[in-house]
Amino acid sequence: DPVMVKRIIEVIEMQNNPDAWKQEYDHLVQTKIDRLRSLSPDALAELRAQWTALCTDIRSALAEDPASHKAQELATRWTSLLEKLMGKPVGSVELARHQSSHEWNPQMATFADRPVWDFMTRLLAARR
Repeated sequence: DPVMVKRIIEVIEMQNNPDAWKQEYDHLVQTKIDRLRSLSPDALAELRAQWTALCTDIRSALAEDPASHKAQELATRWTSLLEKLMGKPVGSVELARHQSSHEWNPQMATFADRPVWDFMTRLLAARR
């Protein structure tokens, strides 16, 4: 399976260069912080409301097949909100790689709990 081989290579590369991944992660966190600071209180409240609504919808779909149309619509919304949060386009391959290579923690994903994070990891992997 070529997808599996590609994933194995990515994991090996991550293990061989943990400093690069830490730098990438630190950069993403700083970008998120800078972006949040630049938003007006109203825009920030709207973004929080959109994340809350999305996470509620995801929790109600946790039993969905990750490749289903409904689940993939959630992945599209997730990506769209991340782009608003980051203030720039987010590539689906990079997002799937980032999501699958990082365990959920409350500091990294304050907008989502672990079941939502894990489900989104499966959804994004199904997009490849």
